[in-house]
Amino acid sequence: MENGRHRGLLAAALLGSAAAFLGPAPLAMAQDAEEQAANTDDIVVTAQRREQSIQDVPISIAAMSAERIEDSGLTNFANLEQSISGLTTVANGDARAARIGIRGVTTAQENGKQSSVGVYVDGVFMSRVGMSFADLPDVERIEVLRGPQGTLFGMNTAAGLIHMITARPDLDEFGGHVETVIGNYDRIEARGSITGPIVPGRLGFSLGATSTNRGGIIYNSTLGRDVDDLDRWGIRGKLLYDGDDVSALFIADYQEEDSNCCVKVLSHLRPPATFSGFGSVTALAPPGFPFARVAVTNVPNYNRPEGGGLSAEVTWDLDGGYTLTSLSAWRTWSIFHQDDPDGLPIDGITGFRIWQDHDQISQEVRLASPVDGMFSWQVGLFYFDRNSTSDDYITYPSTLRGLGQDGTNINNFEIEAQTLAAFGHVTWNLTDRLSATGGVRYTNETQDAHAVQVSNNLANPSFNRTASLDEGATTWNVSAEYDISDDIMIYAAAGHGFKPGGFDMNRTAAFTTFTFEEETNTNIEAGVRSVLFDNRLLLNATVFNTNFENFQTLAFDGLRFFNTNAPEFETRGLEIETTLHPTDNLTLRGSATFINTEYISFPNGPCPQGVAGSCNLTGRKLYQAPDTTWAVSAQYEHELTEAWNWFALGEYNYRSGAYSGASLDPYLHQNGFGLANFRLGVESDEGLRLEAWVRNAFNEDYMNFEFNSPLLTGGYAGFVGEPQMYGVRIRKEF
Repeated sequence: MENGRHRGLLAAALLGSAAAFLGPAPLAMAQDAEEQAANTDDIVVTAQRREQSIQDVPISIAAMSAERIEDSGLTNFANLEQSISGLTTVANGDARAARIGIRGVTTAQENGKQSSVGVYVDGVFMSRVGMSFADLPDVERIEVLRGPQGTLFGMNTAAGLIHMITARPDLDEFGGHVETVIGNYDRIEARGSITGPIVPGRLGFSLGATSTNRGGIIYNSTLGRDVDDLDRWGIRGKLLYDGDDVSALFIADYQEEDSNCCVKVLSHLRPPATFSGFGSVTALAPPGFPFARVAVTNVPNYNRPEGGGLSAEVTWDLDGGYTLTSLSAWRTWSIFHQDDPDGLPIDGITGFRIWQDHDQISQEVRLASPVDGMFSWQVGLFYFDRNSTSDDYITYPSTLRGLGQDGTNINNFEIEAQTLAAFGHVTWNLTDRLSATGGVRYTNETQDAHAVQVSNNLANPSFNRTASLDEGATTWNVSAEYDISDDIMIYAAAGHGFKPGGFDMNRTAAFTTFTFEEETNTNIEAGVRSVLFDNRLLLNATVFNTNFENFQTLAFDGLRFFNTNAPEFETRGLEIETTLHPTDNLTLRGSATFINTEYISFPNGPCPQGVAGSCNLTGRKLYQAPDTTWAVSAQYEHELTEAWNWFALGEYNYRSGAYSGASLDPYLHQNGFGLANFRLGVESDEGLRLEAWVRNAFNEDYMNFEFNSPLLTGGYAGFVGEPQMYGVRIRKEF
C-alpha cells in the first residue's frame, strides 16, 4: 500500500510540475488581466432556492458544472467522491445497501431508517439512497450542501444533501448528442439525447437515454466463471412550457439493472477461522486474497433494481415580483437481490434472497418574495408519504449450529410513513455589504411498522410485532455574511438538524423492541469565499463543528447488522476548495477536507469479533470517516489546427485510512489509498470529441467496504474496489 501512496504523491507532483512548465505564476503575469482572465468555478447554484453565484451562498457548498462533469467522464453517481473531498459514496454495486457520507457521517440506510445525507434529483427527494446510484443523464450541475438542511428544501436532512439538476429542454433550437464508450472488461456504454422546440419559445421537449454494459471483474473459482458484471439502462423525458406568467416542467424517467453483481471476497482470516458446524475453513481461501479478485462462493449473485417516476413543477409569476411554486412527484423503486452470506464454497447459509418494494409521493409548495429589497423571504409546505416492504428468505443446513434439521427464516417487513412540514427562510440586507439570514422548520413524522418472522431455527425463533412512532421537531439555521470587497466574502452560520427514529427489521425475537431513537445535531461553521487576481484564483475555506445527540449507528451480532444509538458524537474540521488559471489554457483544481470525529459518549458500543458483551467506544473515532481526503486535477487545452483543439486531464484523489465497521475492529481497518485518472483527446469546433481514458491508472488495490463474515469466527469479507479501467470515448454534439 505504501508503493501506491508513493505513486499517488508522484502523480500529484507531476500535476504541479505541469503547472510550472505550462504557465507562469499568477503574480508574475504582465499581460492584460482582463483579456487573459479565465472562467473560475464560480458556478450559478440554487442552494437557497434561487439563482446565486456559489461565492455568495453563506453555507459550505461544493458544485460541479456540466462542463466539468463531461471533462471528467463522470457518468455514475458512485464515482462522485473522487472529485469532491469529504464526500463518501459506498455502493458496492448493490443499490439496496448504498450509503452516502458528508463530514465523516456515513450511515447505512434500510427501509426503516432515513439517511443522514439526503439526495435530490431535479428538486425531488429520493427517500432511498440507492434510487440515485445509476448513470447520470444530461446533468447540468451537481450541488453538495454540507451541514443540516431543511429550511429551504422539502425534506429535512441532518448532515447535508446532494442535489443533481438535469438540463432543461431548449425552447428555441434543436440540439443533442450521441456518445459511445468502449473499454476493457468488455465495457460498452451508449448515451444520447435530443432537445428542441415543439412550439418555438413556448413549448419544448428533451429525451435522453443511457446504457452501460461491463463484464465481470471477479472470477468465481467455484462456479468457474467471471462475476460482478454490470448491465443497466435508463431513459428520461421532459416537457417544458414557458408562458407569460406561468411555466411548467414535466419529467418522466425509468431505469433498470440486471447484473450478477455485488460479489464479496474473503478479506481476512484470523486463525483458527472456523465456520459454525463446519470447522476450520482456512484451506478454502483462494491464494492471494482479497486482491487476487477471486471469489469462492457456491451461490450465484443477482442484483435487479428498477425504478422510475413522474414529477411536475409549476411556477406562477405573481404581481409584485412574487413567485409561487408547486412541485408534485411520484416515484417507485424495487429490487431483487441474491447472494451467498457465508462467502464460502460450503452449504453454510445455502441461500439469501430479498425482495424490496418502495413507493413514495411528495408535494411541496413554496412562495418567494422578490430578492431586490431590504428583505427577501421564502415560505413553504411539504408533504411526503412512503410505503416500503421487504421480504427475505434465508435457508441453512442441519449442520449449522447443530440444529439437527434444515432451517428456514422468512421475514416480512412493512412500513408506512408520512411527513408534514412547514418552513420559512428570510434574508435581511442590513447594508450593501452586510446581510443576515435565518430559517425555521417544524416537522412531524409518523411511522407505522409491522414485522413478521417465520422460522424453525430455535436460536432465532419466530415473531410477529408492530410498532408506531410519532415525532415532532423544530429545526433552524442562522447566518451572517459580510462582503469585505466585491471579491471576498466571509460568513458565520449555525444550524440545528433532526433525523427521525426508525425501525430495525434485523432485530431478532430476543429484542423487546425494534425501534431506535431520533437523532439531533447542532452545527457551527465559518468560512471565506474569494475570487482573486482578476478571476484567476478561486479560494474558499470553511471550518465547522457538529455535535450529534443519540447518533444512529450500527452494531453486528455475528449474523446481522442492527441499529443502535450512541449518546453523543462530534465531528469537526476544515474544508478547502480552490481553482487556479495560471494561463488561459491551463486549469488547476484542488479540494481538501480534514476532519476529526469522536464519540463523546458511547459506553455500550459494539465490540470487535471475538469480544463478548459491549465495549466502551467513548473517545474513539467514527467508522467510515477518513481524517483526510483530497482531490487535485490539472486540465490543459490548446489549439491543434484551426478546426481542432487537443486536451489533457490528470486527476488524483486520496483518502486516509478508516474503519469499515462500527465496532472499530482492527481487522476492518482500510489503509489509506489514492486513485489516479487520466484523459487525452481532441475536439473539433463542430462538436466531435475523441478521447482515450484510464481510471485507477496505477491499478491501486483497495477495499470499498469490509464486514464480519456471518457465522465465520475469525473471518472477514468485503467488496474489492474496481481495478484499472481504460478505453476510448467518442462523442458528437449537434
